[in-house]
Amino acid sequence: SSHNAPIEILGLSKQYSTSQPVENQVKIDDSSFDCGDLYITIYSSGQNDVITQSGFLEQCFTSGSKNLPLGESFSEVIDAPGSYEIVTEMVSKQLKNISTKGKFTVK
Repeated sequence: SSHNAPIEILGLSKQYSTSQPVENQVKIDDSSFDCGDLYITIYSSGQNDVITQSGFLEQCFTSGSKNLPLGESFSEVIDAPGSYEIVTEMVSKQLKNISTKGKFTVK
């Protein structure tokens, strides 16, 4: 049986151009999260400077059926070449949180 991470970033490429939007969705595979606030933050790798942050509040979904954010995708153009880290975090009403991160470069 395959073990899925409780939160996954979908559609993240390893490399983007400066005109290409970084677009992705988040898959939650944790049955204790049926509602929560989703935050997606992109940092400059190694410097912890926040380049952009998006919050998608009140993301309610039935277990195992939805990619988030609901009905849309995160989309940001990063116009400065470099290395970046994207962090996705889901925070429930009980302030439980799950998060994951990924890395990509912009050329």
